[in-house]
Amino acid sequence: MTVSLPNLGHDAAFVLLSYLLPCDTSRLQAVASASGRARGNGLEQLLEFSFSNRLWSLHLARDFHMKCTTTDASSHSFPLPPPVKGCETSKQLERNQYRPRDTYAAWHAAARELRLDMAKDEHRIPWPMLSIWLRLRRWAAEHAPQIAATLRGPLVVCESGSAAGGAFFEEFSGKQTENVSAMVRAFWAVCDGQSTFDPLVTDDRFDDPTHPQGYLGLFGGYAAYNHSVSMHFLPLHSVRMLTQNIWDDFPCIKARFPSCRVFAHSPGFAKFLLLDVCDGNVYSLQRARRRDSAALQPCVLGEPTSDGSPYEGEVASCPLLRWLTEFVERLEAGVYCVKALRPEIGLPSLGINLFPQCGPSYSRAVTRGVEVCASAIYMAECPRQGWTYSIRFRLQGTAEERGFQTCQLQSRRWIIAEEGAEPEHVEGDGVIGLFPLLNDAGWVVNQSSDPHGQYRHVGQQPAPFVYQSCSGRFRQGRRGTFGGEVLFVPGTIRKPTGAPFAVRVEPFPLEIGQFLY
Repeated sequence: MTVSLPNLGHDAAFVLLSYLLPCDTSRLQAVASASGRARGNGLEQLLEFSFSNRLWSLHLARDFHMKCTTTDASSHSFPLPPPVKGCETSKQLERNQYRPRDTYAAWHAAARELRLDMAKDEHRIPWPMLSIWLRLRRWAAEHAPQIAATLRGPLVVCESGSAAGGAFFEEFSGKQTENVSAMVRAFWAVCDGQSTFDPLVTDDRFDDPTHPQGYLGLFGGYAAYNHSVSMHFLPLHSVRMLTQNIWDDFPCIKARFPSCRVFAHSPGFAKFLLLDVCDGNVYSLQRARRRDSAALQPCVLGEPTSDGSPYEGEVASCPLLRWLTEFVERLEAGVYCVKALRPEIGLPSLGINLFPQCGPSYSRAVTRGVEVCASAIYMAECPRQGWTYSIRFRLQGTAEERGFQTCQLQSRRWIIAEEGAEPEHVEGDGVIGLFPLLNDAGWVVNQSSDPHGQYRHVGQQPAPFVYQSCSGRFRQGRRGTFGGEVLFVPGTIRKPTGAPFAVRVEPFPLEIGQFLY
């Protein structure tokens, strides 16, 4: 027996149409709207349902894990996720009431820009993961095009659940597919890693510190002495083999964290980031001399806050999403910038530098026209080393205002204060064997400023002079400060043009923050 839609009744018709996907509801809306004979032929009810807040609310709750902000089914309202810069849909919705179908329209626009197959992907990609990837790709395209060029497209997944190179998440997780976090699926579904070089293949580029590709890690890096980190996002096909290598080297990791897989690594294997594919927790591998003593340091500390969140369940609390969102927000705020990771190499080591350039982890002071900026990073992969810090020097103002044309660093005196302990004082000549000679154009590399030949090129260097070193770990606590002063000589050390003067280094924090990168 055939029953026309108008004769089904409101509730029965709603149940029937609830089986549609969001994209099908959009098509239905377009067809019903385009019909000039909608009234009286059943399309009027289709039109009503295709625009129904009740139906769109169901889509958002079921497919995108969003929660409604009202209890009235006839006036469901969903707060639009944070607008994405440059997204016309988001700009338009900022000026209007946010209806459920408008929120889906924003999702659809973002998915189209990311080249997703909407019909296949929409059940796997909640808005927050989609929008954060869109923001990250746009930031990279504007500020780090060399990194943006390495980002792969969406993971191509067949309806059977398999991807090129083997079974999709069954092989990846070693468990049933349903045990793998939806957010972990979405993480790779939007972007299948970076196309830099295969970490499993021996390559001369691993041993060449001047090769630019080694510093193009999406998740940033830093360096001190011979320890260099740049975290490359792994394609899914590389995850299984690299994880197996970790298990072979550290069987205790497999025994204690069987659901964790490597998702990012640094060339030369200086650092690994792991992801629990079941609960979304992010970890940094802490190596140890004994194979049974390796450990994983959580990279997301503290509990999530759900106040005002439009999401619920896993999406609202997923550590991976929180970690990735904080990273992108720091990029957009200028906390992390594209700079040389290894100052002595310069431009070939250009990448996302994780030494904060602003914010509460950053300090700045100016003394007699010498500006000193500083910040630190906790090295989760090397807990014995504690923090690596970066101190940057440059001249401000004019020679007339300062009273000198050039000045040269002669000595340092650091005060390292651990919370609840007596401060430690460290004094010495120069900084890591360097005696930088500052001028208006930057600083000069010569026999006097670089007596040990650490820099490959002599002559004028651009500002600032950057000094990177390690502080060591605290004996008891997890928090403290690093500051002090450096002694500069007007002119040069060999030919001073005035009396030495102390330049203040404003204390900056040494702490284990809520997020580790």
